[in-house]
Amino acid sequence: MWSDGAVWTGRSFFGVYRVKESAQPPTRYLAHGTTNHGGQWMPRPGVVKPTTYHTPSSPAAEVVRRLRARSPALRVGVAGVGTGAMAYHRQPGDWWRYYEIDPLVAWLATDSGYFEMMPRHDPDASIVLGDARLALAGEPDGQFDLLLMDAFSSDAVPIHLLTQEAMSLYMAKLRGDGILLLHISNRLLHLAPPVAGNVAKLGLAARTGSLGQVDEAADPTAAPSQWVAVAREDATLDALGLGPRWTSLDGAGQSGWRDDFSNLAGAVRWLGALRDGG
Repeated sequence: MWSDGAVWTGRSFFGVYRVKESAQPPTRYLAHGTTNHGGQWMPRPGVVKPTTYHTPSSPAAEVVRRLRARSPALRVGVAGVGTGAMAYHRQPGDWWRYYEIDPLVAWLATDSGYFEMMPRHDPDASIVLGDARLALAGEPDGQFDLLLMDAFSSDAVPIHLLTQEAMSLYMAKLRGDGILLLHISNRLLHLAPPVAGNVAKLGLAARTGSLGQVDEAADPTAAPSQWVAVAREDATLDALGLGPRWTSLDGAGQSGWRDDFSNLAGAVRWLGALRDGG
């Protein structure tokens, strides 16, 4: 994927970023450390579409579509700007707000010229710089139809964004039938069990959805990903009519993570880490 090399390299407090290009299919990606943070596919001149975890076939895009069928004008919060790929799914009449801790990433998505999805689909984007959890604490309760948590640093997980206290905060910022969507794809950590434990402790409902086998002919830039949709009640998730790739998330016997307790060792995919040289 990276054989064509980097077309831009930059450094911030959070590490080294590289914008890389590939000719087949014509794509541009953002790499942070060892992790691909998505990018854009350019199938023909003047057209850009999201890649990897944010393509129209992704579980995240499915949730947005299902919510739009319920309410055509959506209020959406996105933690983690990346390349601005989720902005592709915004439509006129929506109100979206993005939270990004690294100003360099915000610049890459908006003004660098390397990525065009946010300039094209949300040119006046509201971006709040700083820690997403702290920023969301200052937002009014009941503001969002959807909160999408997609913040990573290389392949590391900001644990404070996945604790019971954090999830309780997110739920407070959602309207009564709002959805919290967590991106939990990770090469080295199995994050579903602690998230399931949090869901159980908080008395919430959840489904986990994944894009497993990718149809390369229909969606040549898609990549497998795993997401968790959380609501206050099962009825809310049932009413969305999520497809068969979404299954219940069982939190029985899972302790979850708290601000004063997390167990990263218990979440490690040991076999995968050894296979990948980690």
